[in-house]
Amino acid sequence: MSFSFYITIAPLSWHRSAALALGASLLLTGCAGGPGRSREDPGPTAKQEPQEAAPDKDSENPAAASPDSCTELTREAEVPVDGKVFGTCIDEAVRAAKTGKMVLTSTADLPKSTTVFEYVPEYTAYGTTDGEPTLLLTKDSTFFFMGNRWVEADPTSTVPSIQMVTTGVELAKQSSSVESLIGSMSLCPQWVSMGKADIENGSEPEGYQYRCDGSYELIGVKVTDMNIWLNDGYRMIQQKSVGTIADMTVPSITNFSGWGEPVEIPKPEELK
Repeated sequence: MSFSFYITIAPLSWHRSAALALGASLLLTGCAGGPGRSREDPGPTAKQEPQEAAPDKDSENPAAASPDSCTELTREAEVPVDGKVFGTCIDEAVRAAKTGKMVLTSTADLPKSTTVFEYVPEYTAYGTTDGEPTLLLTKDSTFFFMGNRWVEADPTSTVPSIQMVTTGVELAKQSSSVESLIGSMSLCPQWVSMGKADIENGSEPEGYQYRCDGSYELIGVKVTDMNIWLNDGYRMIQQKSVGTIADMTVPSITNFSGWGEPVEIPKPEELK
């Protein structure tokens, strides 16, 4: 799910509270993944900006062709679409494109996060928050940039900072990767096609709008007002939603671009 929020909880301990706070900040990165191998000394600072990706041009990008599963996805206004059909179409469309870029912002004056990613053969991603390095996800490892250094997530570590990163990464894994966003689309029982509509501040001026007809929950967060705009190739241009946990409600906007374009994701050894 690509929304952002802060997690507040009565302190069970400093370590637990810090881990949850980190998890909330990771939700702003828009990327996540499973924990990697243990490395107690993650090495010095490494800063690398995600490569700018060009807007998707299906006519110029054979990799962005529409998948067969999307033939069931109507574009006619006010027509309902089954949630599983919708989710399957988007998943296969993104798999066909293989790569992309997303930028997550919030109307709650929270930081802006940018992520470039490869969706197949394994989901890998590199993210920054307000231009600063945040997260690197590879097939085997996940690194979080904290305190001017990269820290590798490791569920077996006894080092407090690594435990905190590991907990935060797991929260982000379940909520804000492109994978989880696409997976959550099937949690909405029914989408409604709204036809072609203008897009405010998107990578493209207009797209086919779909609205989740209802709400659903993801890791304890209630998701409402979910709207997604798709391009001609059934890939996301923009997503808007509202996430609510306890008494906190945070709207968020995610813009997508660069489908099928080359991306640069550093290797773990390049962080040293």
